[in-house]
Amino acid sequence: MEKQFEELLSAGLTSKQISICLKVSQTTVNYRIRMKRLKEEQAEFVSKELNDSARQTLYDFVTKWLSPRRCPLELQDMLPERLSWNAADFAMVEDQKKAMSFLPWQTIAQKMHCSLLEIQGHWLHEVEKLREACESCGGNSEEATKMCCPGVPMITAGEFRRALSLILEQNPESARFIDVSKLQQRY
Repeated sequence: MEKQFEELLSAGLTSKQISICLKVSQTTVNYRIRMKRLKEEQAEFVSKELNDSARQTLYDFVTKWLSPRRCPLELQDMLPERLSWNAADFAMVEDQKKAMSFLPWQTIAQKMHCSLLEIQGHWLHEVEKLREACESCGGNSEEATKMCCPGVPMITAGEFRRALSLILEQNPESARFIDVSKLQQRY
């Protein structure tokens, strides 16, 4: 039935015509069409690169769930024998799909405002990078993680106070009304 649906949809038939051919309700056909489009959009989205902040959030999430007190025993058996693990250790697991099933990806998906499939797609893209980095670093997972995700530069409390006072001098109605060029000149 799925194969017929794909053929009829690619032939350019309307949802009503497809529902008559397959003898299912038009609502079911419309739902399948929406789901197919959604998957295509998500596949296109995954091809985009993560920015440094989002990448850091993703790596921190994986590292947090690999701590010995949170990591499930089944996953610990898949990881190399160490006291603590990082994102590169997790990426080097052979059965990545099974290993990914042990982490609560829905929480990071909500935090990053994207779907579960998108976040898992981004992680699988990062896995490829981490594996290449591990090979180039001779198997050193710490160096590989630093190479793929160097970390977001942090500012001190004094720098934050100064930037905040400069923003408050402008008295903006919202964040989009902040004149960044003035901030960069004065900072």
